[in-house]
Amino acid sequence: MKAIILAAGFGSRLQNDINNNQAYSYLKNIPKGLLPIANKPILSYWAKKIKAYTPITEIFVVTNSLHFNQFVSWAKQEDIPEKNILKNTCCDNNKRNGAIVDFLHPIKHFNIEDEDIFLIASDTLLSKDFSLTKMHKTWTENQILHGPSNQICAYPLNSKELVSKYGIVEIDQNKQDKNYTKVLSCKEKPKPNETNSILACPAVYILSKESLPIIKNTLKQKLKNPKTHHEKDIMGKVIGWTYKTIPTFTLQIEERFDIGNLQSYIETDEFFKSLKTRRLSKN
Repeated sequence: MKAIILAAGFGSRLQNDINNNQAYSYLKNIPKGLLPIANKPILSYWAKKIKAYTPITEIFVVTNSLHFNQFVSWAKQEDIPEKNILKNTCCDNNKRNGAIVDFLHPIKHFNIEDEDIFLIASDTLLSKDFSLTKMHKTWTENQILHGPSNQICAYPLNSKELVSKYGIVEIDQNKQDKNYTKVLSCKEKPKPNETNSILACPAVYILSKESLPIIKNTLKQKLKNPKTHHEKDIMGKVIGWTYKTIPTFTLQIEERFDIGNLQSYIETDEFFKSLKTRRLSKN
């Protein structure tokens, strides 16, 4: 299994907020994946989890041309080979490739079509109840029971009114174990009256290698149609494109920290600093 970290976004909304707030000027031009959370880059939290888990043998990072050198410097600190940091050709948010295009880039470039993939978005952190070991164990058991399958994370939103801002999954409510619950439907930012679910799905997936040709071929068709061309930038579509063919199951967690603007960054930083303080006080 290989890990792919998507870090090719430009964080335009966040940078606009920073430009308008002098107190946080030290964050200017830092890509979201390298923002310090409790004095530690976001991606370093993920690197630690991934490197501690032996089934994942390599980490690849996809970034844009503008931020490439910053990620190379970070990779050296984390003992990740420079060759594993792959840049696309983009240096302008308005001309970005799209998340799914960027996801497929290292798969082709490093010839890892026959590998299962652990995928994460670089601006995402999960609550402390998330366990990569548990996620992989559940995925492995589902592979045995159902053949090729995918595993995703899902967490409950605080309000039904929020579903229109997120990718939502609808699951088999008859299953008692929430970690073996099958996805029955995926909806991208539905209206509250269009779903009974409040389970949001962040870009933290285990994708079986059997999913990759489906994603590649579906993307090719979507890009041909002006009405669906925009789907290339919606990472959650890979679950929507595959779940009917590749059984997909949820690992349910308490919370996701999504750093989209300055306020969400501040709240996440403060939360992780408080966790660190509590751990130190216990010691």
